[in-house]
Amino acid sequence: MKMKLKKVKNVLTISLSKNEIHNLYHPTSRLGIECFDEVRVTKGFFRKYAAILLKEWFFLVKPQGALTIEYREDDGITFDFVEQQLWWLLRGNYTITSHVVKEKKGSVSIRKNHSQLVAGDSIEKWTFGIITNGERDDWMEEILESIRALKIPHYEIIVCGKYKERKEDDFIYIPFNERAERGWITKKKNLICEKAAFENLCIIHDRLVFDKDWFKGMKQYGNVFEMLGCVQTDRETGVQAGDWLTHGGPLRARYKIARLNYEDWDYNIYLSGQLTIMKKSIWKKVLWDETRYWGEEDVDFSFRARDFGFIIRFNPFSKVHSITWRHGKLPLKYDSSQGLLPKDMMMRRIMRFPMQIAHRYPILNAPILFAFKYISKTSVYKYFVYH
Repeated sequence: MKMKLKKVKNVLTISLSKNEIHNLYHPTSRLGIECFDEVRVTKGFFRKYAAILLKEWFFLVKPQGALTIEYREDDGITFDFVEQQLWWLLRGNYTITSHVVKEKKGSVSIRKNHSQLVAGDSIEKWTFGIITNGERDDWMEEILESIRALKIPHYEIIVCGKYKERKEDDFIYIPFNERAERGWITKKKNLICEKAAFENLCIIHDRLVFDKDWFKGMKQYGNVFEMLGCVQTDRETGVQAGDWLTHGGPLRARYKIARLNYEDWDYNIYLSGQLTIMKKSIWKKVLWDETRYWGEEDVDFSFRARDFGFIIRFNPFSKVHSITWRHGKLPLKYDSSQGLLPKDMMMRRIMRFPMQIAHRYPILNAPILFAFKYISKTSVYKYFVYH
């Protein structure tokens, strides 16, 4: 007598309260990627973090598996909103199989069409890219030592700019000094990424030193990410060194750059150019815009990646230290508890205007930077920015 074996589906049911949902929500770190035939969300789909939630849940689903999300119109969720989010974030890698709305409660089911995995991708394989202009060779030694001390099983270091060749198995040098007076860092970063052997990329400027537990923190966060920031501190003062920022509005928006709490997230998040952690497969689709030089090229890259549907997240377990940081303590994203105009934000807004003028009109760059050099040393400036 033959027995019929029935395949049992591997199903995950998710129910979340509001206080469980924030930027650090990252179930793939403990559950893995593409490990469930079906993921059912019965509670927890809230509008502000919808992009993060959809990405995390979709990563959990196997190819040809199903994701079902129940939502409430009272929470500001409509089917049109869900459909727009799916198209933005998943780029057609899904098929809507059912949609039901009854008494302001809805349920949407989608099928995942193909895998998101990239062949050979591993948390133990990394390309570190460093851009330099040849003026910080002593810092470069410290940076290289900090990378090697991480003891990553498979890694390479690619340096692009004005440096020197080194006869070391883990080292690649790309000489490049074109348009150095303008800071052609977009070209340098593209050259590094093109040369990179591994899917995991960590591109830095020549002023960041890796904490001894950086790789341990990356393994704790897991290998499921698209674009990622991590803790960055000024080595001298300990203040946050631009590690989690919102532009506050579209590119060229004035006066709105601010830091965020690590649990917070908004649509205008961007990765400060001094550190970018991402997948090479994403770089291939976005690329740094080589018509841009130093100044908002990082915002442009982050925003175009976002428009492709790639979401920037934050890893609180890994840390780097900035050898130099000239911006002090950036103002926290405004909320009403800070008063009408917080003092640090006021000074930032005043100082940022001439800096933007300098970027727009290069002929004014030198005198404005000369003036800022002296203004930044005054007690008034330091009071507003550092206290």
